[in-house]
Amino acid sequence: MSRAYDLIAIGGGSGGLAVAEKAAQYGKRVAVVEAHKMGDTCVNNGCVPKKVMWYAANLTHAVDDADSFGIPAHRGATDWGKLMQGGRTISTTSTATGTAMWQTAALPTSRVTHAS
Repeated sequence: MSRAYDLIAIGGGSGGLAVAEKAAQYGKRVAVVEAHKMGDTCVNNGCVPKKVMWYAANLTHAVDDADSFGIPAHRGATDWGKLMQGGRTISTTSTATGTAMWQTAALPTSRVTHAS
């Protein structure tokens, strides 16, 4: 296996994956170096989980405000465990989708592990 690349993207977040995919579309040999999960901070710990929490907060406010619109609604206790699990499920799905898109584009993939 050749280790010569036209582009090495440091980080498997949205920027690294986008530039690597575009270079590959132009026929360049690319590698992506990601120490953790593809998708990096946004998909796994930042943007996507935050949007799940934001959406849940908006639903909570909507239920609280429903009565003022003539819609009877009652909000029970929040199941934080279920809410957090839902956020993790969406993040995992997003990461898997990104990895599948990378593989569908016929880009080479390999898993590299390192010692701390």
